[in-house]
Amino acid sequence: MTVPDTITRTFPLIIDSTYVANTVLELFHLRDMSFDADERVAVYLEAWFCNLNLKSFQPGIIPEFEGDESEREKMSLFTAAENKSQKLGLQILDRKNNTGNWEETAEIILVNRERKDYFDLMQPYLTKNPVRILEKNDAFGIKLIDYGNGLLKVGDRIKIILGVTITISKKNDVEALQARISALELALEGKLINLPSNSLLGRNSENGIVEIVSQSKFATPAQIDQAITDLAGGAPGALNTLIELANALNNDANFASTMTNALATKAPTNNPVFTGFAKIGSNTGLAFHKLEGITPPAQGQAVSVAHGLTGDKILGFTCKVSQSANAGLDSGFIQSPGYSFNCYHDATNFYVTLISSNSANILSKPFRIFVVSVA
Repeated sequence: MTVPDTITRTFPLIIDSTYVANTVLELFHLRDMSFDADERVAVYLEAWFCNLNLKSFQPGIIPEFEGDESEREKMSLFTAAENKSQKLGLQILDRKNNTGNWEETAEIILVNRERKDYFDLMQPYLTKNPVRILEKNDAFGIKLIDYGNGLLKVGDRIKIILGVTITISKKNDVEALQARISALELALEGKLINLPSNSLLGRNSENGIVEIVSQSKFATPAQIDQAITDLAGGAPGALNTLIELANALNNDANFASTMTNALATKAPTNNPVFTGFAKIGSNTGLAFHKLEGITPPAQGQAVSVAHGLTGDKILGFTCKVSQSANAGLDSGFIQSPGYSFNCYHDATNFYVTLISSNSANILSKPFRIFVVSVA
């Protein structure tokens, strides 16, 4: 008859205000163990002890009884008091064969009873026979649930002590058993307490477990500062941040296209053609400008060209209408029939007006206005 190799261990875990919401804290696992094909391994839950201290939570509401309530009525009063009390949940999870998602085994509602609270979470199941909870490659963990009152704050503390019995059925070699137990204890070091120096807590993106990570995998402040310096690359103080660059580009995500399109509208330097207002020269105290346009298509009509100058700075002007490729007419010149027009300005525009019934030969002809102004 084969006698099982057996050993009992306890595993403590302390949860306080450093707990990160929605993370699973793994108490222990068996996924790093290797067994022979004919070995049978089982983990039995012997005890689950909890020391609860929720100082930041408001005291739980205690139901008031008249003394003649039925058991059903008492349970209803307890439920109503619990619903009104500030509370959080302690969710007990397991994952079978190290695959898939964590599954809920039980969930306990915790309240502030104005004292340290000790209770055995699994007491209903701990009768004469312990509960078999884990096998090869299985894992066991916990998670806090927020019922709308927040999670642990500074001063709050939950200590859990898990007692398990591990059996390996194959042979009665005590030395082999001790070797197995030593390997098993190493496998159970997945619980997140007593962090070694130069280590941090990090969440595994694949399974969601918070694990111990060497600090060497994280950038130091000096490395971060150097990366920022390298990114700036000696840029001047006014242009060494992303917001400064964005402002310099007028917050235009298509700045290159905007500049290309703007440059396409400019006159070439080798053979410029001016189609609007242009300053063409200056000397001491004076400035010279040129405006261009097309006369109206019908007699008696007028066209306007904005001059962009302060009206009282305009000293004089002359307007020429191109009669043909080699001939033109000055403003004020009246040649009958068919060549009469006037030119004048106001505070914002110059106007070219064709004389009714006497300007048929200068319809839709190019004109230029040369302006002399105070510089």
